[in-house]
Amino acid sequence: MPTATDHDLDDTTPPDGPEGAGAEDGPASGGRRAAVRGLLVGGLAVAATACRPNAPASRKVGAPARPPIARPPGSTTTLPVPPTTRPPTTTPTTTPPPTTTPTTTPPTTTPPTTTPPTTTTPGAPPTTTPPNPPAPPTNLTATHVARRLTYGPTPEVLARIQQLGPVGWIDEQLSLPPSTDADLDAQIRTSFPRTTNDAIQNFALGEAWEILSELPAATTVRAVCARRQLHELTVAFLWDHFNVDLRNDRAQASCGAYDQLLRMGAFGRFRDLLLEVARSAAMMNYLNQATSRADGSNVPVENFARELMELHTVGVDGGYDEDDVKAVAYLLSGWTRQLVDWQPIGPFVFNSAVHRLGPFQDPAHSVLGWSRGSLTGEAAGVGFISHLASHPTTAQRLAHELAVRFIGDHVNRNDAVVTTAAQAYLAADTSIRALLRSLLTSNEFAASANARIRRPLELWASMVRATAGTGWNGARMRESRWGLVGATDSLNQVPHWWPDPDGYPDRDANWVGVGAMIGRWNMATWVVRGMSGVFSIDWTAVRNWTTGTTIGEWFAAACQRTGVTVSNTARDRMLAELYRTAASPLSQSGNQWAMENLLIQILQAPDYQTR
Repeated sequence: MPTATDHDLDDTTPPDGPEGAGAEDGPASGGRRAAVRGLLVGGLAVAATACRPNAPASRKVGAPARPPIARPPGSTTTLPVPPTTRPPTTTPTTTPPPTTTPTTTPPTTTPPTTTPPTTTTPGAPPTTTPPNPPAPPTNLTATHVARRLTYGPTPEVLARIQQLGPVGWIDEQLSLPPSTDADLDAQIRTSFPRTTNDAIQNFALGEAWEILSELPAATTVRAVCARRQLHELTVAFLWDHFNVDLRNDRAQASCGAYDQLLRMGAFGRFRDLLLEVARSAAMMNYLNQATSRADGSNVPVENFARELMELHTVGVDGGYDEDDVKAVAYLLSGWTRQLVDWQPIGPFVFNSAVHRLGPFQDPAHSVLGWSRGSLTGEAAGVGFISHLASHPTTAQRLAHELAVRFIGDHVNRNDAVVTTAAQAYLAADTSIRALLRSLLTSNEFAASANARIRRPLELWASMVRATAGTGWNGARMRESRWGLVGATDSLNQVPHWWPDPDGYPDRDANWVGVGAMIGRWNMATWVVRGMSGVFSIDWTAVRNWTTGTTIGEWFAAACQRTGVTVSNTARDRMLAELYRTAASPLSQSGNQWAMENLLIQILQAPDYQTR
């Protein structure tokens, strides 16, 4: 398994992605959806033709073969497997998923009308003119907002959006206090205590390795249950942007505190968050910064200095070179953590004894337009990090990454929607909230319905929210932790298990290879038939999705609830395979079995794979 120390910087390496050989990149968003339709409608033969290899030109995001799930010593716990179908008296033949195709075409982004920002002159702070934001779009629908800005629509969420209006709901989500999810936070502290502890507390608690299952399980539960849904999606983005592999032995015990750090900073100033990340025990140990020293003949470790610029701020094409990486490594030498039992997991400290300025010994030495002037020691490093956060190239890159995550990977870095959001970010002193609001109230966002493939956690959580709701069984939460890990392991997106510093890939094609689609279909079966523990389906409540009396009326209500369109012809064929017609009474014996089969096929539909 690669570690931070042997992470390379080959910017031209095509990503294999989480799906390995099956994670090919399609041409554009239209091609991606053609691939999904081929997989779901035409079968695997068509799928193999639709998903043609075309690797994106991006930083290396290749995934090695997935290691098996790390099990507790002596554990015999098994992950959920598709349960045996419980047939009626006469065994029916199941049908393929409904032959429907999404009707929404992929959006096209508006050509940029603003010149991309340029770097500042040496020593000068970045400048920007506050943008004049366009009026909120009139075609922003409640359904699109609910599908894109939550882990899955629920009737309650849709009602709230319709009450406040889409923009009003977005503003509410951006301003809800942490106390909104206080009950969920308390349950998670009880069930998964290592997810809110620092490393010292986790080692004192014992069995610190338990965080391997606790933190992914907590993240999965939050995705389903949190009321601050936009906050959860933003935290997920930040984990990818500032990725730390939970399975890294040096960083592992500190990842609970790291998760809390990202949660607290998700809607704040990026400048503050960047500095907190740089000083965090998880990041410092993951990238070996905590042991970097420049005293005597020692040469400082370059890992964090490199990723600080390449991944966290300006990007690999941001205007720095290898000499700059070495210079920044010297600038940050001496940034470390106090030793506790010979491990650097205590509070952050600056150790001047192992610090040297290197090329920055010259006060006029410049990297990315910044020179230290009279700053020395820790203050010089803080000054450089602050400069990076406020750099126009960082603003443009961060805005583009968030546009890809929330609008679609058809958005280009210099599109007007990205530049406008970058300007809002700089005008609001690196506010992530301001950047998000600019993107999410744009015409491009409004036009992007169904332009994104649901990543595995998004898909699983949306299925649970649609079928089981957002309540949880706290008494079963801890014992279900490995099952919650298994929810996304089959599709290679266990939260916080990505092995490299670049985070899980954000290109749709990485998640819809042939093998992945089989896993996505199976996921629907596992949710409908195999879910137990924290979440469970109340079939009486499911039956009451309609006030009608026929299976046809229930089917229509189920499609409306999940956002899936099925033709009457396809519906009738599905019902016939279950020995029913649209007019069959809903009270008929065996209708739970029928609802299970119909619901599985609805969740496997092409419409449901996008958001």
